[in-house]
Amino acid sequence: MIKIRYILPLLVAYSTVLPLPAIAQKENLESENLILKQLLAMEIEELVTVTVVSKREEDIHKSPSVVNVITKDEIRRFGGQTLADIVNRMTNTHMVGSAIFSNMSTSIRGAAINHIDTHILILMNGRPIRESFGGGTNHDIYSIFPLDIIDRIEMVRGPGSVLYGTNAFSGIINIITKKETGQTSLKASATYGSFNTKKTEISGGYNNSDFQFYGTVTKTGSGGWDYGLTDVTGTPDSYDSRSSGKQAVFQASYNGFTMNSIVNKSISYSLSPLIIFPEKKNILWRNFIDIGYEHNLSKDWNVNFNATYNGHSIKLGNNILPSFDSKGYLFELSTEGKLTDKINFIAGGIYDVLKGNIPVSNTADKIDYSTWRGSVYAQGDYIATDWLKLVAGFQINQPEGINKDLSPRLAAIITFNDNWGAKFLYGSAFRSPFGTISFSNNAVVKGNPNLDPEKIETFEAQLLYHPTNYDFSLTYYNSTMMDVHERKIVGGFTTFVNSNNEITLQGIEFEGKAHLDDVWDLTGSLSYQQSEDKGGTTDVTFSPNLMAKFGISYDAGKGYTAGLFNSYFSDAGKTENTRTGVAVVNPKAEAYNLMTANLEIDIPTVLKNTSMPATKFNLFVDNILDEDILYPDTNRFTVNTVPQHSGRAIYARLTAEF
Repeated sequence: MIKIRYILPLLVAYSTVLPLPAIAQKENLESENLILKQLLAMEIEELVTVTVVSKREEDIHKSPSVVNVITKDEIRRFGGQTLADIVNRMTNTHMVGSAIFSNMSTSIRGAAINHIDTHILILMNGRPIRESFGGGTNHDIYSIFPLDIIDRIEMVRGPGSVLYGTNAFSGIINIITKKETGQTSLKASATYGSFNTKKTEISGGYNNSDFQFYGTVTKTGSGGWDYGLTDVTGTPDSYDSRSSGKQAVFQASYNGFTMNSIVNKSISYSLSPLIIFPEKKNILWRNFIDIGYEHNLSKDWNVNFNATYNGHSIKLGNNILPSFDSKGYLFELSTEGKLTDKINFIAGGIYDVLKGNIPVSNTADKIDYSTWRGSVYAQGDYIATDWLKLVAGFQINQPEGINKDLSPRLAAIITFNDNWGAKFLYGSAFRSPFGTISFSNNAVVKGNPNLDPEKIETFEAQLLYHPTNYDFSLTYYNSTMMDVHERKIVGGFTTFVNSNNEITLQGIEFEGKAHLDDVWDLTGSLSYQQSEDKGGTTDVTFSPNLMAKFGISYDAGKGYTAGLFNSYFSDAGKTENTRTGVAVVNPKAEAYNLMTANLEIDIPTVLKNTSMPATKFNLFVDNILDEDILYPDTNRFTVNTVPQHSGRAIYARLTAEF
C-alpha cells in the first residue's frame, strides 16, 4: 500500500484546529487600514487572481482547484528559450517526449502514460487548443510559442473537465497573452546561441477606445544538439536534432468581439517510429482561430458565444507516410452571472465536430473520419459564511455512439483568517478518444470506434498560508485513473481497448514564493508521488517519484536582473524494462538536475542614457551542469530510453522597444 495516504488525516486534523474567523469577529478598523496599505504597496501583478478555474476572475486562494501562476515578471527573471523551459519549472510537472518529438507533452502529478498531451488541455486565453486526430500533438506549442507575448500562465493541477471537457484530465495550462495598454508599441529581438540557434521575434500592438490588438511573429532555427543512442538493431549512432519554425500569434478585441489565433509551421528531425537510423524529417502545421462575442444582459449577467477552429496537419518521416490532416469545429454558448449576492453561476453547452484523415499504409491512400460530441455543464458557488465557500458543478458528455458520462466537481474552501486557508476538493474528469485510436485501419493498427472515455477521480486537500510577500501551500492528492486507453494485440493486429486495470496516483506537494527586501524573489516546490495499479505493482507511470525545484532572483532596479533555477528529477526509469520486447541498449533514465541561469541588462539604465531606445541584453544558460537527460521511450517501446534534452547551452538575446 502507498504510505502517503496516511498524511490526509493529519492535514484534516491540522486544518480543523485553526481558529475560524466567523467564529471570529470582524476585523477592526485599524487592521483594515493596515491591509489596505499593504495592498496599495504591492505590484498589481502580485495581487494574483485566476480566470481558468471558473471562467471568471477570482482570488487564487478561493478558487475550487489547485492552481499556480507564472507571471511575466517571473519569466523575465528566470528566462527561457521555450514554453517547455517554463513548464519544467512548475510544481510536480515535467516534460515528456519520445524518439519522434522531445517536447511533446506535460506530465502533471505522474499521469504520463504515453508521448502526447492526452491528459493535459492547453488553452490560449481560455480557448482550447485541441486537434482532432490525436488531441494533444503539442510539440510546436512547447517548442516555438513566443514567450514575449505571454502575460502569465495559469496551471491547474487536477481535473478540469467540468467546464472544459475532454483532455482537462490531470491538468490545464492556460496561456494568457499580453494586451496593448498604450496606443501603439513595437518590439524586436534577435537571439543567437549554442547549436547555431537563431531566433527573431517582432511584437507589437495598437489600442484605441474600441479596438485593441497585440501579436508576435517568430522565426527560429537550430542546427540541433547531438542526439546519440543505440537503436533496436543494436546499432549505435548519433545525429543533430535539427529544427526550425515560423509562427504568428495574436489576440484582438473590438466592442465585445474577441479573436485569438496561432498559425505556424515547424520542422524537426528525429528517429523514425521504429528507432532506426538515419533521422527523419517531421513537419507540423497548425491553424488555430477562436472568435468570441460577449453580450452584457444586465449589470450582473452576460452571455458568451465562441466558435473555435483547430486545423492541424503532420507529416512524419521523409514521406514514408502521407500526412495526417485534421479539422475541429467547436461551438460553445454560455451564460454567467450572480443569482444572489452570495451565489455565482455559470452554465453552457458545447458542440464539437471532429474531421480528418489517416494514412492507410505507405501509399497515398487515406481513411476519412467524421464524428461529433456534445456536452452541457453548470457550476455554482455559494458564499455560505464569511469563512466558507461551497462549490458544485457538473458536465454531461456525449460522444457520438458512446454512452453519456457525468463529470462532477465539489469543493469546500475555508478562510481561517487573512493569512490562512484550506481547500477540500473532489472532481472527476475525462478524455474522449480521438481520430487515430478510433479510426485507424492499416496493416499494423486497427482503431476501435467503441472506446469509452478515459476517466479520473481526484480528491485534494490543500492548506494555504499567504501573509504579505509570502505564499505557501501544502497539498495532498489521491487520483484513480479508470478505463485507460491501452494497446492490445487482437487477431494479430494492434488495437486499443479500455483497460480494467485501475491506476492510483497519490502525492504531496509543497510550494512557496517569497519577495524579500524588494530585491530578492524566491520560488520553489517539493513534490513526491507514487503510482500503483490494481494488481499491486508500483511506479507504473513514466514519472519521477520526487521533484525538487528552487529558484532565486535579484532585481534592485539598477538595470540588471539575475536569476538561478534548479529542477531536480529523480529516477524516471523504473518502468523502462517492464514491457516485453524492449531492447535494453541505452543507459537508464537516472535522476538529474536541470539548472539554468539568466541575466538581463537594461542598457539605457546601466549607461544612464535616457535618450536611448529601451534596449535589453539577455544571457540564458541552459543545463549548466551538462547533465545527460534520458527518458523511457513512450512511443513504440522498442528501446529502453531516448535522449530528451541538450547538454550545456548558452543563448544571447538583444531586444529593442520603440
